[in-house]
Amino acid sequence: MVAFAVSENFEVTNPERMAAYSKANGPLLAKHGGKIIGRGPGRPVEGDWAPKGLVIIQFDTMEALESWYNSPEYQELVKERQASSRGQMTFIDGA
Repeated sequence: MVAFAVSENFEVTNPERMAAYSKANGPLLAKHGGKIIGRGPGRPVEGDWAPKGLVIIQFDTMEALESWYNSPEYQELVKERQASSRGQMTFIDGA
């Protein structure tokens, strides 16, 4: 069953560092079968949720998603994301 990583960035605090993170993460995502299927600020239609940025990444399975996230390579990169933005991430199974 497909799985998704959904990341919400409240604020990018260091655009250059965040760009370097994104560039380095692209090949790593591909290695684990991940692909970005949505990116942008979103368009809120209900409630008062107004994220500055959302990223939705699809993987073939939750195991593949967790393999990417827990890999030593990503664990080094995640420090860059966390140092260059404020936000949160969640994993969700596909329907």
